[in-house]
Amino acid sequence: PPLPRTPAPHTVKSNFLSAIAETVTMRNVGGLLVLLGLTVVGTDVQAETKAIYDSLGLDTLVINHNGAVIQDPIEGKVWFHEPMKGSLAKQVVQLARNVDSDLAVGVEVYDTFHIDRKSKRLAEEVSLGAGDEQPNAFDTLFEQPITKIALVGKSGSLGGVQMALMRVGSGRVGIAYSNMRLLQVMHHGVDKASGLKRVANYYGIPPERVMAIGDAPNDIPMINWAGLGVVVENCWDEARRHAQMIVPSNDNDGVATAIRRYALQ
Repeated sequence: PPLPRTPAPHTVKSNFLSAIAETVTMRNVGGLLVLLGLTVVGTDVQAETKAIYDSLGLDTLVINHNGAVIQDPIEGKVWFHEPMKGSLAKQVVQLARNVDSDLAVGVEVYDTFHIDRKSKRLAEEVSLGAGDEQPNAFDTLFEQPITKIALVGKSGSLGGVQMALMRVGSGRVGIAYSNMRLLQVMHHGVDKASGLKRVANYYGIPPERVMAIGDAPNDIPMINWAGLGVVVENCWDEARRHAQMIVPSNDNDGVATAIRRYALQ
């Protein structure tokens, strides 16, 4: 059975919420449009995302899974989904295992997360909630399209896996990482920039009118695509080199600062 991941509203800072509320007010008088990229996933991803959007007063499309999924949480519909073929995803997992047999592997099938073995590291990296920790029969999972693969290893040990995937999967899969222990594999061409561009086009918003805020290497494509790329102070050096502006850290209301400083003025 899959392991659910559930939202934790108490971790969302009040200053961030109030900044979002201010932008919603501006939007209602012909001003700003707010789009969020959420990593919240669970047994009912649409219901969980809608609860978050309701609390923020939002009704826009939301980008999930590093750009592989875009949904309309108000209508409860999947607006876009570009998964990998199951056969290709199976090859990715097998190749990664050949390089590092100690990897913990998680597979996302849209709104459910499956594991190949019980792993505390995997649970910590992808914020799994309580659930049955028995591994799934992975062979049956790959009979269907796969949204994303999460490969978790010891700090600094994923370089060889990434190089192998780049050699074999070039032009076939997309690879992203947000920390030294987690490698994410998606459909080729899927990343946060592609998701943001797709949604911005839908709303008729040009890149120069978009602000993107991030902190990690997997945020770099959208930081480069947006007219204003912003990083928080505690970001990766790699991401910092691509940003135009730097705001305080996540712990010091960096996102709220960016919204008020660059969007509301």
